[in-house]
Amino acid sequence: MNSFQRHNTRRPTKALFAVTVLAAVVVSIDIFSGGAVRSFARTSVAAILQVTNSAQNRIFSSDIFSSRAALRNENEALREEVRALTTLKTENTVLRAENTALKGLITVASEYEGGISTRIISRATASPYGTVMLGAGSDDAVAVGDIVVAPGEVVIGIVADVDSSQSLVQLFFAPGVQTDVRVGEEAFVAEGRGSQNATIEVPRGISIVEGDPVYLAGSPFLLGYVEHAALKPVDAIYTIYIGMPFNISSLSFVRAVRR
Repeated sequence: MNSFQRHNTRRPTKALFAVTVLAAVVVSIDIFSGGAVRSFARTSVAAILQVTNSAQNRIFSSDIFSSRAALRNENEALREEVRALTTLKTENTVLRAENTALKGLITVASEYEGGISTRIISRATASPYGTVMLGAGSDDAVAVGDIVVAPGEVVIGIVADVDSSQSLVQLFFAPGVQTDVRVGEEAFVAEGRGSQNATIEVPRGISIVEGDPVYLAGSPFLLGYVEHAALKPVDAIYTIYIGMPFNISSLSFVRAVRR
């Protein structure tokens, strides 16, 4: 066992001695050759580095990396185009809304010579009391009792309160609101039911049919149309249901007219 260990430790010593002798020989040759060994080593390393750099340049300038760069640039260009189109669409929507509103204002102004055209600044859907707010008040000659008319000569309500720059309008079809109306030559009282509906009680024997127009009493303005008649053979009075010809939430401009 001990002889094996002694024999095994001699091998590293011999290898180290051989390396040392080889290094000494190389150094001696370099000295006596005037540095030729070092020059050769530098030239070899430079050649290897040049080959390595050339290979790297060919790899990074290959079609793979060029294609990835081109794809990245194309994706960025597409994102910019999408952002531009989104902005354009938004601007177009705003312009269409303004165009529609201006057409509504022109229509209202051309239909009635009297009164004042104004914008609705709050919707009936936002109020639990069946009212809307107008963007004109006493400074614009709007007064309590003025009727509010939409395009198509359809009356929607009456001015209930006014300040200098705004007016509160009570809608005729608001729940519980009673309004004098006429159907043909017959006069009735319509009661608002909400949801742009109203009813009138009609004595049996008076003929009213679906589609008949209902007008605000004492005016040429339309209030709505008969939508349904609930009549039973034994009833002395039957109920007529009236509906507005449009959705009031779609209105932007109306006209306040002196009654």
